[in-house]
Amino acid sequence: MEIETHHAESHDSFGKAIGIQTALLAMCLSIFSILAHQLNTESIILVNQSSNQWSHYQAKRIREYQVELNIRMLQLMAPNTTETAKTLAQYADDVSKYKKDLTEIKAEADKIVQEGEFAHRKTGYFELAEGLLEIAMILSSLYFLSHKKLFPMLGLLLGASGILIGVLGLLLHP
Repeated sequence: MEIETHHAESHDSFGKAIGIQTALLAMCLSIFSILAHQLNTESIILVNQSSNQWSHYQAKRIREYQVELNIRMLQLMAPNTTETAKTLAQYADDVSKYKKDLTEIKAEADKIVQEGEFAHRKTGYFELAEGLLEIAMILSSLYFLSHKKLFPMLGLLLGASGILIGVLGLLLHP
């Protein structure tokens, strides 16, 4: 017993148009899937960079606190000599340097956090576009099983919505 296969009739121009529609939806789906994956990866990298910056900030803050403790200890315990005064002056310079460094590190960490949040928000647009395009492809393909024009029309509507949402994601700026 051989398996019979039925092909769409060559004069089914609507079926050909639906085939092209499905292929175009698949192409758009691929583009938005790649963009979503790329932004997910970027988001993960930014989270790691942010974590590194905050660890750097914490390490500098601990050093600053240690110098502040050293200043207090010297002021309480060391004799009032020129050498003590020089050391206290050096420690005061160190504290100033740490405060400046902390401000810069915090600003950089905050900037990275904002970039990560933006990438995550933008990813949502591409993932929504991806989902709508997948559903649109399935609906469009149902025409070949049912020969009902409602399915590709719904597929076209959802596909256009998915493309619009994906393009809005492309146009987002921080």
